[in-house]
Amino acid sequence: MGFALQIVSLILSLYENQKSNIRTGNGTSEWFAQHCTLSPYLYNIRAKLLMQLAMDGYDGGFRISGRLVTNL
Repeated sequence: MGFALQIVSLILSLYENQKSNIRTGNGTSEWFAQHCTLSPYLYNIRAKLLMQLAMDGYDGGFRISGRLVTNL
């Protein structure tokens, strides 16, 4: 009982020697170990949820002296 050796090898190959870096407007970061291949996906899901919470109630601009400004 258990997983076939090929499946175990496939899963292990996804996690072994994983390295990542972060690209910004100023270049890229140093390479670092990424221990979970799901991390970027989990981060993106969480970031999307946080942005939705931050934008909740946003009316597409800001007010100056009671006037809605949307074209800056």
